[in-house]
Amino acid sequence: MGAPPIVGQVYREHVERLGQPDRSIVYEDHDERPARIEIFVWHPSAERDVTIFSTIGMSASPMSGGRHRAELHFAIRHQLDPATVGEISTFLANLAIYPFVNATSFDWLHKVPGPVPLFPGAAGVLFHPRFVETGWDTIELDGVLVRILNVVPISQDEYQMHPFDLFEHWTETKPDLFAPRMMTTGSWDDFTADLGRDLASMAHDTWIFNHGARYVQVAAGPRVTSLETVSNVYLPPDRALTPDEEQTLRRLGWGEPQPPDWTNWRLEYPWPLSPSQAADAARALTDAIRAVLRPPRPTDLEIDIFNR
Repeated sequence: MGAPPIVGQVYREHVERLGQPDRSIVYEDHDERPARIEIFVWHPSAERDVTIFSTIGMSASPMSGGRHRAELHFAIRHQLDPATVGEISTFLANLAIYPFVNATSFDWLHKVPGPVPLFPGAAGVLFHPRFVETGWDTIELDGVLVRILNVVPISQDEYQMHPFDLFEHWTETKPDLFAPRMMTTGSWDDFTADLGRDLASMAHDTWIFNHGARYVQVAAGPRVTSLETVSNVYLPPDRALTPDEEQTLRRLGWGEPQPPDWTNWRLEYPWPLSPSQAADAARALTDAIRAVLRPPRPTDLEIDIFNR
């Protein structure tokens, strides 16, 4: 049986507005409704600096108790490799079938709990309407209304806020909602706990925590999990580690740079990490971040994420 007319309209409007997708991934399960979810992917271009993911097919079926149908958009300000595109696509397909499996409905301002790829420590997502007045967030055909729900990862603190308070908070703090970021609370203990949980399920990724010119990073797989803290080899003189900071790293158990084999301060763990190993690695990373990067709060860190 062919797709309902509304799905055809969803497809046409996406192609008209965004062009043909750079990639599409199909998920089928004939025991579920909807039976087919296709994820369209548009890579960054000269016109837009985000990778855009969209479901096509969620709108084939009405949601329980909902007067509208839905499709999901997820925009990420990052150039993503094929493996990460696959991971995000699977996440979005699973999110798309959530309301049908759980006999509920999705709408703007709703929140759904759970981890989010590329956003360590995320408590869940919020469905945002269009971001600007001239934006696009509805599709309609023959009286069937589809709302486009923009997926925005949120932290534990943000999850607890009323949506309108959250929007006011974002207006004041001006976070980049599309860029991968550490979704942690203001507590270093919470940051370490969140990081440990994320490290335990870390794929072949590299996470780089930045503050100013200094950085701490963790790279996972294929055999080891490598933790590194920047050394003076890579720092300008005015940002060089002091002898006291280097001594602190020694006391914390970090191995000293040994050129040419490695040029940063270093710790190694197995890969994959067990929960206890992940907790130890998280504490080591947090200690180095606080000793060397010295951000006032975890939320002051910038994070870059790469798939290896």
